[in-house]
Order: sequence, then structure tokens, then C-alpha cells
Amino acid sequence: MKLPNMLKLLTKNKDAALSLAELKRKIDASGVDFPAELSSKTGDYPDRTVIPLPVRVGDATIAGLFLFCPEEDRDYFKIRIPPPEPSVKFRFLEYKMFSIIEVLLVFKQDRQMVLHLNPSATSVKDLLGTCGKTGLLSFHYVCAKSSVLVSSFTDVDGEHLEWIKRNHLRSLQLETTSERIFSIASSTIAEGFKSNQRCYRFADEVRRQRIK
Repeated sequence: MKLPNMLKLLTKNKDAALSLAELKRKIDASGVDFPAELSSKTGDYPDRTVIPLPVRVGDATIAGLFLFCPEEDRDYFKIRIPPPEPSVKFRFLEYKMFSIIEVLLVFKQDRQMVLHLNPSATSVKDLLGTCGKTGLLSFHYVCAKSSVLVSSFTDVDGEHLEWIKRNHLRSLQLETTSERIFSIASSTIAEGFKSNQRCYRFADEVRRQRIK
């Protein structure tokens, strides 16, 4: 599954500009290869789910976060072409001895997507490891109802890159937290969210459920 045009390259780090320029050349040459299951099974993922999956650009593997958005969120965050340019922040939270990685995307008008990832899951460990090696991260907004996929690629600056490398090592030490316990911890934290925040919760792509 290739996406030749519906994407944007974002950068706030001049030191990474050459990496993004090279990535753009590869995208122009070969497009973006997405995981095959996304082309036919996007309806298997509940709305407001975030799934870490890598994408391929030529010979490069780029860490990716796939965000499954309902139509109301697509309108709220103005997810369209050109893609939005939210600022990105990372936090590692501890809730009653259970760990959660929180990725905060701040859009225009202070509208916020809060992504909760389970750092004990293999796919999240792989995401951190891949991002730490390349310094690049991609976001893919998927609206299954309207069959819309909008992507952007960004570099990760020095401070955030160090955070990712450090917490990748931290995640490797974690025993697997069950999906039920992670969901309870995430839901409890989300109870304190404000009206301008939408919570997207991690789901492992091998444990997807079809929406009835």
C-alpha cells in the first residue's frame, strides 16, 4: 500500500534537515509502503486507538504511530491535506507500579490528542528502538469510515531523542503488563483530562477486534 503525495515532512531541528531531505528523496522515488493489513482491515481497529507499526520508505524503516480517528475528531483536529503540524511531547508515567508512555500532540487552538502507549509491549519497544536509531517518527491519521489516510514525518530533536533512547532501555526491563491492567490505568488517568483533550489508547495490532 503506497501513499505518494498525502504526507508532509516537518522539522524543528536544523541538524536533522539533511536526514529529512534524504527521506523526501526516497519518498519521491518510491512512495511509502504501509503494512499490508491496513489496506483491508482498518475497520478491525476501534476508534481512538493508537497502534505502533513501522513503515518503509525505500530501504529505510521509519517508526510509525497509526491513529484511528472518528469523523468528529478528524473535524475537531482539522486532519486533512496538508497534514496538521502539532507540537509533540513525551512523558513516562508510573501509575500504581504500572508504566504508561504518554505522547501529547498539541494542535492549533490548544486542541490535544493524548496517546497512551504500553511500554512493556513488544511493538512499543520496537517503536522506541527504531525511532532512537533514525531520529525520525511518522504519524498516520486513519479515518476508516471515510477511507482517509493522512501522514506526516517529523524529526525528533536532541532532548526528545535522548528521552526516547533512555526510555527504550527502560522499557526493555519491563515485564509484560496485561491489556486489561493497562486499560484500567490509562482510563483512570484519562478521567482527569480536560474537554480539549481526546485520549487514544494503545492496542497491539495482533490483538485487534472487529467493530460490530
